[in-house]
Amino acid sequence: MSDGPLLAARDLRIDLGGAIAIEGATFESRGASVALLGDEHGILSAIAGEAQIRSGSLHLLGMDVEDRKHLRAGSVGVAPLDPPLPPRWSARDYLVWGSRLAGRARSDAERNAARCFSELGLETLAGRELESLSPAERRAIVIAQAVITKPAVLVASAPLSGLSGPEAAYVGRTLAAASRERKWIVSLSKLYAGSPESLLARAADDLLLFASGALVRQGKLERLEEGTVGYTILLRSKATEFRAALRARGVDLAGGPQRFFLELPPGMKAEDLLSLSVDIGAPIIELVPRIMLAQ
Repeated sequence: MSDGPLLAARDLRIDLGGAIAIEGATFESRGASVALLGDEHGILSAIAGEAQIRSGSLHLLGMDVEDRKHLRAGSVGVAPLDPPLPPRWSARDYLVWGSRLAGRARSDAERNAARCFSELGLETLAGRELESLSPAERRAIVIAQAVITKPAVLVASAPLSGLSGPEAAYVGRTLAAASRERKWIVSLSKLYAGSPESLLARAADDLLLFASGALVRQGKLERLEEGTVGYTILLRSKATEFRAALRARGVDLAGGPQRFFLELPPGMKAEDLLSLSVDIGAPIIELVPRIMLAQ
C-alpha cells in the first residue's frame, strides 16, 4: 500500500457531463479522512471512474486516479448517493453479488456478506428485500456494499444529505462502523451548524471547500471557523423576538423576513445562537458560516 497522501491534486481540471466540475485545484491531504463541500461530485466521480480528468493530476494514496489503478487494485470502495437497487433482491443477495463481481468465489462472498452485516450492525436487514427498506436503510446497505471487499479507503457521496434525527443517526453509525480502521472521503451537501453533516465535517482531518469549481478554503473545520464571524441564518418564526434578544447582546440581525445575516462579536460562537433560539422558541432552520466566501 502506498504511503502517499490520502488525496492530492495539482492544477486539476475535472469535466463531468460535458461541464467543468473542478478547475485549477491544487491541494494535499495527508490525514486519514477528507470531507468535500461544494465539490458537486467532481472529485468523487473522478475517483469512481465516472468523470474525466482533462488536465493536471489527482492522486489517491499515491496512485494516479486517471489511470484507475486504485480501482483495479481494489483500494477504494465507492458508496454513491441513492443508486437504483434491484427491488426484489434481499440485502444479503446485494452484498453477495457485490463480492462476487469483485472476483470472490460464492462461498467467500457469502462469508464476506455475513461478516459485513455483523461488523456494521445490520444483521436485521440481511433477509429483507431492498424495496422494503427505508431510505436510511438503503444508504446503510450501499455503504456496506462499498466495504464488502475490505478496501483501504471508503468514498461516500453525501451519505447524510437530506437526513435528520433517527435516520441521520442510523446512517451515521453505519458510516462510523464502515470507516473504522479505514481511511475515508465523503462529500457534504450543506454545512449548517449543528447538523449531522456539520458533525461529519468536524470529524474529518481535512475539509476542502469549493465554490464555482475552484478550491477556496482547506483545513480542519475548527481552524477555518476561527476567523469566521459572519453567518447566514434562516428563521421560520419569532424573528422579531430573536432579533430583540440578539440586540440585547449587541448583535444586529440584518435582512429578512426569513433569511438574515449577522456578524458575531468577540467571545460569541455559533453554538450560542443555537442555544438562544431554543430559549426563545425561534427554531433556526439554517445556520451557514461564511467561510465558503473567504479567500
